[in-house]
Amino acid sequence: FDSIQPIITEYSKNKMIKQERINKIIISAMIQSNNPFFTNVLGPIHINQFLDIIDPKQVICFSSQNTAEEHDQKRLIDIMKNQPTILIGPEGGFSKDEESEISRRNIMKAHFEGNILRAQTAVSFTAGFIRLSQQYIEKD
Repeated sequence: FDSIQPIITEYSKNKMIKQERINKIIISAMIQSNNPFFTNVLGPIHINQFLDIIDPKQVICFSSQNTAEEHDQKRLIDIMKNQPTILIGPEGGFSKDEESEISRRNIMKAHFEGNILRAQTAVSFTAGFIRLSQQYIEKD
């Protein structure tokens, strides 16, 4: 990840972590994973602000809520080939208004079958999924 942008949603928990603590966790993770790159964790912003600054053509929204939408495989591959922006919903899911706004902006949605993941676990899982998918796309 280049950066992580925490977002505030209707169902977000209002737990603020000090930047100093976040940096210590990142440095520890860098050492453990032998990763020389520091991930910048930005200050939290409201979801609508986030949706205003991103390119919806480069976003994949991962949510605990199953979607009945059909996925355009070509569009998904095009997003994955570049540096996708990953939007992960809170553990309580997005509100109906937030889901509507995400759909209105034509952001691709994805859902993994199975248990609902904690937000921290969802980030790691999704990052691994994206990287593995990119490796397969690169081979084609």
